[in-house]
Amino acid sequence: MSREKVNRANKALVRWSEMTEGIEALTREYDEAGWETLVLHPGDVAPRPAAADRGPAFGLVVPDSELDALAELVGDRDDAYDEFEVHRAATESLELFAVVLKATELERAVCYPAYYDPATDLGFVEDVRESDTIYTNVTNLGGSRAFSFGHEKPRLFVQ
Repeated sequence: MSREKVNRANKALVRWSEMTEGIEALTREYDEAGWETLVLHPGDVAPRPAAADRGPAFGLVVPDSELDALAELVGDRDDAYDEFEVHRAATESLELFAVVLKATELERAVCYPAYYDPATDLGFVEDVRESDTIYTNVTNLGGSRAFSFGHEKPRLFVQ
């Protein structure tokens, strides 16, 4: 594991409780409005610069049980998740977000944290600024199953 990754994770841990409380509050709002919701609790969040065939992405590793719940919620309607909200947390050395991925027509929402360190994730930041789409890739620890969601307006993730 790289020093940058450890430092990024340590910075996130300082605000993790606050972030998860914010995500739970957002989820309650959607639940009260009658939406079906799912909160993801990634064990790892990795910002990835653009690849040759794909824009920059947040890579989330979640437990198998959460990936199963995501599969059940999304089903074969992954294209219905076409809207998202970004709620930025105030922090000095880390860009930390609560993201709400929405299928408005189905009244379903997936909420999760995402973060990056602008001091060390320079390639990621540059790619986000130059891209038309940023992705969230959700997988299990073994990488045997995955979901990918595209988000237009990637500049919402950079200052």
